[in-house]
Amino acid sequence: MGGRATASRQPTDGPADRKPERKDAIAHEAARLFAERGFAAVGIDDIGAAVGITGPAIYRHFAGKDALLDAVIVTLLDDYIDVASSIDPAHHDPRQPPLDELIGISTAIALDHPHQVATYIRERARLEGESARQAAAKERQLRTLWQGIVRSESPEMAPDLIVLRQQAVLGAMGAMTVQRGLLARPRLDQLLTAAALRMLRVAEPAPRPARAAAPTVTGPADRNGTWQPQVSRRESILNAALTLMRIKGYHGVGIDEIGDAAGISGPAVYRHYASKADILLDAYDRVGSKVAVGVEAALAGARGPSEALDNLIESYVSIAMDNVDLIIATGQEGAALPSTERPRLARQRRAIAEGWSRVVVELRPELAEAEVHRHVASVFPMVNYLAQVPGRGVDRATMLPVLVRAFLLEEPARG
Repeated sequence: MGGRATASRQPTDGPADRKPERKDAIAHEAARLFAERGFAAVGIDDIGAAVGITGPAIYRHFAGKDALLDAVIVTLLDDYIDVASSIDPAHHDPRQPPLDELIGISTAIALDHPHQVATYIRERARLEGESARQAAAKERQLRTLWQGIVRSESPEMAPDLIVLRQQAVLGAMGAMTVQRGLLARPRLDQLLTAAALRMLRVAEPAPRPARAAAPTVTGPADRNGTWQPQVSRRESILNAALTLMRIKGYHGVGIDEIGDAAGISGPAVYRHYASKADILLDAYDRVGSKVAVGVEAALAGARGPSEALDNLIESYVSIAMDNVDLIIATGQEGAALPSTERPRLARQRRAIAEGWSRVVVELRPELAEAEVHRHVASVFPMVNYLAQVPGRGVDRATMLPVLVRAFLLEEPARG
């Protein structure tokens, strides 16, 4: 998939190469469609049409859609393993540190094949059985290789923290490579490589003092806990739908299934929502309101751009970590929104991004406007990804804001 790690996969001319070339084209188009629409929304006929063949012809190369997803993910992992395996921290060019070499080539792979990275981030959890075990084994191998390279610079860094930083880099690559914009290579390679290296090298902050969580009681308030009202039926339907959409995707979930998860019949859902799309729209409105309010409060309470950025980061990280299902659904299922609602929601997203951009441009005046926008637009999907992946042994509430700040700024120093 790019660079020296994938040279053996480049097609050549001649009849003997037609079958491998067609197979690669099928996998490439499948990854693009999975990344854009989600696995459940893509059919074999859709993939065939994108390649210029019939859907059934795909079965000459792959056993089915699941096998295609497996191939996309495993091939990407193999590419990254090949890169990391080729770098020996004990014997390297003194002009290029091993970590710089690793990230430089890994960035090129991501930019060469953005849809494969996006598919991995979006659909990795869908793998089952032997496919899941194979992918997990490759991920462990890749983590071990990365740990060896990172520790050649930072021997005291804990393995769990290296894993979180690796996840942040992957999330940044998935986010920054698929954003539409005017940035061209090699400038995009330079920006993404620099941002990834900052996240890998930024100093770990001091642990935050532990705060005792107040017990929550349902019903009337008492002196020992905080009061919360009973969850409404509409709220329970929304929560059930979002959980199912996180696992199966919007198109993989039916109204009857949502009703069953909410403890009611499928038709009873329609007393509260006109359609499944209406449920998704409710989710978008909720997360948009939460984030917009957070942006307003972050800017209003800041004494300067650096503090404003800290406030913005803390606000969004908190929202993402407290509302994982909501964040995932609204981050991935935009194509399922009613077309009549998309302009309104797009305006809301632009307003939120502009609030961030006004701050970042003060702190990164050397960046062009398009470069600022690319960084800001990438923060949200990157944080969304980090909020949902496992993070053992690391205080994520403390570390995630540090990684986001490092992604955005040339230096992590406070100001």
